[in-house]
Amino acid sequence: GTIKIASCIGSDFDLKILSEITGLSQEETFDQLSEAIQLGIILPKGTHGVDLLSEFSFQHDKIQQAAFSLLSKEERQHTQLKIGRLLLQETESVEDSDVLYDITDHLNSAQELIRDKAEIAQLVRLNLAASKRAQTATAYQPALTYIHQAMELIDADAWGHPTALTRDLYVQRAESEHLCGNNSIAAEYFDKAVSHASSDLDR
Repeated sequence: GTIKIASCIGSDFDLKILSEITGLSQEETFDQLSEAIQLGIILPKGTHGVDLLSEFSFQHDKIQQAAFSLLSKEERQHTQLKIGRLLLQETESVEDSDVLYDITDHLNSAQELIRDKAEIAQLVRLNLAASKRAQTATAYQPALTYIHQAMELIDADAWGHPTALTRDLYVQRAESEHLCGNNSIAAEYFDKAVSHASSDLDR
C-alpha cells in the first residue's frame, strides 16, 4: 500500500511526508519501499546514497500512474486530502511557496470531501493564487482552470453579496478569459467586477 500512497504524492516524494501519510515511522516506511528500490522501480534522488532523509522518484511516470490507478476513487481522494492538508500545515506563506500548485491540486482532487466552510474558503484563495501565478508564468490555460475551480467553490448566494474576494475572482476570471482569447466572456466578467466594486473608492 505504501507505493500506492507514494503515487498520490506525485512522481517525486520524500520519506518524511510519506511516513506521516501512512502513519508509520520513517524506518518502517523505508522498509516497505526497500524491495521497490532494489528492483529499480523507485529511485533515490541525489548522490549521498539512501538514508532516511532521501527523496525518491518513480523510475518512470507510467509506473507512478499504474500505482495510482490501483487505488479506488475514494482511496485517492482521502489520500490526497491528507497530503494537501499536511503540506498546507507544514508550509509557510503558501501563496508564495514552491508547493502552491501541489497543495491546490491535491485539495482540488479531494474537494468533494471538504465540508468545513473555512477550509473551502481557503481552497478558493489557493485556487485564486494559483491562477494568478500561472498567469504570470504565461500558463494561460492552467490559470483559467484554477480560476474556474475557485469560482465553482463559492456558494451560489455569495455572489449576491459583493466582497473584495468576489470582485478579485471576477477580475482574475476576466483576465484569464481574455488571455485565452475568449474576449466576449472576458468583457462579461469585467462588467461583473466593476459592479462588484465594494465602494466608490474601488470603482
